[in-house]
Amino acid sequence: MSTIPPSLEALVSGVGLVCSRCGAKVVDAVPPPDGERYLCPSCALPIPIAEDELTRAALSDPAAFDEPAPSGPTAWRWITLFVIAILALAGIFWLR
Repeated sequence: MSTIPPSLEALVSGVGLVCSRCGAKVVDAVPPPDGERYLCPSCALPIPIAEDELTRAALSDPAAFDEPAPSGPTAWRWITLFVIAILALAGIFWLR
């Protein structure tokens, strides 16, 4: 798709489509279906993307701005780490 420069419009008369919003003459391979207005790419409405909706929903979520839960080591993590350390040391000294 390309825009016809004004100096060449006389040479390609009848080839371009006229944008119904801005009046620009544009060469397009696929004309709009009958009964629909033609809009050039700069005037066409952007297609909404699902990511935009997800972003909008995430920003409107009040819980998104809350402080995250503390993820420090819990008692079970300390116990598990201690047991693994003891097993590792026992394996090292046992195999010696």
